[in-house]
Amino acid sequence: MARIGRETTIQGRIVAAEDLEILGAVEGHVRGAEHRVTIGPEARVKADVEADVVVVLGRVMGSVVARDLVEVVAGGVIGGDVRAPRVVLHDGAVVVGALDMSIALSRARVPAATPTDAACSAGEAAPANPYPPHLRPVPTSTPAPSSIDDRTR
Repeated sequence: MARIGRETTIQGRIVAAEDLEILGAVEGHVRGAEHRVTIGPEARVKADVEADVVVVLGRVMGSVVARDLVEVVAGGVIGGDVRAPRVVLHDGAVVVGALDMSIALSRARVPAATPTDAACSAGEAAPANPYPPHLRPVPTSTPAPSSIDDRTR
């Protein structure tokens, strides 16, 4: 793993051929194709960041693009757009920008049409859910009564 130390400042383009941990300051562009880029808790990054996996514990001012996962932990800040098929935002993480997870939809091989109610009501079994588990809708519970009077009826 390559490491940019706490007291180091780099301006320009970084292309990492291995996992990269940034603990200092970077301004420019960071690319870690097929690798993990970790932004340390005290790091100051003013750059677009691209990698397979990007983990943010510090501050990134720029867009973040990952082929697999972007994870922002408590105290981590991204001031820019995020694009990845999987995104994890921990409690206390901050993202100020657009979030685009549409890459995930292209990988899911979702059919163009869903079965109609008529087909299901005609006695046909509904097909298996084509969505991977992380893309399936979460079932909602029955809505809570709107007032105390509704609960006593």
